[in-house]
Amino acid sequence: MWKCVFHGVVHPERATFELGTPVHLQIAHKEAQFVGSLTVWIYKNQVTAALESELKPADFATVRNFVGSVVSNIVDCGCLNLAVGYDVELISAHDVNEGTTVVFGPEIYGLSVADNELRTVKIGELLLASEKHPLFRKALTDFRNAIRDPEDTGFFCYRAVESLIHAVRKLDGIGDKKKAIAAIEVRLDLHSSCINMLRDLATNVRHGEFRWTTGHERELALRITREILQRFARSVGPDADPSARLPLLTLSK
Repeated sequence: MWKCVFHGVVHPERATFELGTPVHLQIAHKEAQFVGSLTVWIYKNQVTAALESELKPADFATVRNFVGSVVSNIVDCGCLNLAVGYDVELISAHDVNEGTTVVFGPEIYGLSVADNELRTVKIGELLLASEKHPLFRKALTDFRNAIRDPEDTGFFCYRAVESLIHAVRKLDGIGDKKKAIAAIEVRLDLHSSCINMLRDLATNVRHGEFRWTTGHERELALRITREILQRFARSVGPDADPSARLPLLTLSK
């Protein structure tokens, strides 16, 4: 039996949140390929979630996302009854069998900077775009939420790009949304498959349904959305050259 204990916190810590009794759940997660049980304790905003599975899952990132989703759902139930708003952050996980501990950061594997890389960023171009275009500022917020909320990555990624589509409608005086999508694809040198993929990931969720997003789909959606936002910022910057062409952005690169 594989055992892993997750630790986290309910924010804001200054407002106490507790469960009267632990929550015990029997789980069978098809996508992550594990079957077992999860027990969650929350005391003085400190979260402990003990996961037991018949086999060690091959995709630990999916397990982490699943446990975070379950704990968030438990807290959301309390938020509804109390009419308050809390957030959940998983901080670490301890593999009981192997005796190893992983501390979670804000990064996305394969996309973000590594722990040993310099986290100094240049934001001038992005900040200028935010000041000129409120919809770009909204898109940045949605991209942040796409990273922080694995279940709704597709929803937030597409909404971020959709904000830029509306920004282009205003910039170019386009009334029709389909024409605005074509215009932003030309402006930012995007293959049509990019926005189509993001739309497909978001469609069910936008209509109140559930859609599981695989780790590969999530990384791809974030990579594409990030590049679109960066290209938009450059295209509206003071040094932008409308005649200059960028390498075509596709799903494969």
